[in-house]
Amino acid sequence: MNKLEAVRQLIQWVVELSEFDVRYKPREAIKAQFLVHFIAEFTPANNQQDGDQGAKQCVVHVDGSSTQHARGIGIILQSPEGDHLEYAVHLQFQTTNNEVEYETLLQGLELVKSLGAKSVLFQGDSQLVMGQVNGTYEATKE
Repeated sequence: MNKLEAVRQLIQWVVELSEFDVRYKPREAIKAQFLVHFIAEFTPANNQQDGDQGAKQCVVHVDGSSTQHARGIGIILQSPEGDHLEYAVHLQFQTTNNEVEYETLLQGLELVKSLGAKSVLFQGDSQLVMGQVNGTYEATKE
């Protein structure tokens, strides 16, 4: 703001935009939503078939985030036919980041169950939760 040219440019933008009713409203919990979209977009499609039934897998991308002011979960389900279902929830209760990750996994499981999927691949960024689900980590506390 010490440069006169920068101040002139800002004043010009304010004058030009003043005729519009522009208001800034921050989005809450965008981290989780952005990360889920990023993972889904840049993860290669998994078209492996289940050995027993020959059915294609549903791929479920899960992510959760908890901050002092906002908590949310995001789920993207990719069906074997290529359809994308996006699911986001704002949690109304206090949780830790790990609790939100568990809640995200549970919501993903409920979503897949309601769709009747036979073979599912879950992908997430929580090493703790994914490790416990895969059996590589062992929970020490309930």
